[in-house]
Amino acid sequence: MTIFYDPQRTADKHLSDPPVSIDAVPEPVVSYMDTQDDDGTLTVPTAELNRLVHNKVYILTVQRFRYVVRPTSRDDRKVGIGAISEYTVPITLVD
Repeated sequence: MTIFYDPQRTADKHLSDPPVSIDAVPEPVVSYMDTQDDDGTLTVPTAELNRLVHNKVYILTVQRFRYVVRPTSRDDRKVGIGAISEYTVPITLVD
């Protein structure tokens, strides 16, 4: 999972006033990364959410990976099969 600040969507939603300093909104923000077995849940720690600036738009991206090695018709070779799915959504923390 990644969280990135989106200055264009922030401006499009007229959330850029008052302007913030460059230190207030680090760009890009990779807020949290974790690899775990997929049980259908994902929790972002409160400390990571507290790093985000309220009333700004961020892009939340969640990716799921699967990689499996399979034998081929030749006994001396194997082939890897990979699959990636991704979901991206804008989020805004409001006061």
